[in-house]
Formats: sequence, C-alpha cells, structure tokens
Amino acid sequence: MSNVIPFSQSYRKTYEGKIYLSDIESAAIALGFHLRTMEGLGADDKELEFIESLDQHSLTKLNKWMCAIHCMHKATVPLSDINKVVSETAKEYQSPEDIVLDSD
Repeated sequence: MSNVIPFSQSYRKTYEGKIYLSDIESAAIALGFHLRTMEGLGADDKELEFIESLDQHSLTKLNKWMCAIHCMHKATVPLSDINKVVSETAKEYQSPEDIVLDSD
C-alpha cells in the first residue's frame, strides 16, 4: 500500500496556515494508517510532515478515529465492516465548519 494521505487533494487551511480535515477526511486517513500498521508499515516522512501540519482540531479528530478503528478491529470486527462503519458514521456526524478558513 502506498501513502495513506491523498497528497493530490488540496486541503483547506485555517487562518494560521494549518491544515483542517473534515470528519470524512479524518476517518479515511485513520483507516489508511490502520491498514498500513496491519501490514507492518509505519508512516513515511511525507505522512509525518502532513500530520505535523494539521491544526489541533483536526489532529484530535484523526486521533479519535484511529482509536475507534483500532478498538473495533481488536474486538474482531472485520475490516470490511470497519470501513462501512467509518464511512456511515463520518457522513452522519459531519460537524459544522467551526474554524475560520482562508480563501486558498
């Protein structure tokens, strides 16, 4: 599996220039990280750089998704079901945009 971060996508940035992730972006990236971990792979330099560029709100969301996915998988939930749960939950609980974003 290659990078779990879709680098070709242009992310929204906060007024401080940090990257802001929506719930669905956070969920997708967390699932990608989990799958890489299952394959025995760690984050590469680009992915670590990406994580460091996240705003605090997005970093918290990403961490919560990673914990939730890990817990579901430890509870022997099949990965296909986890993917479905992540997708449906992220769609259902999209939070309103509460951060002032740049026009970039």
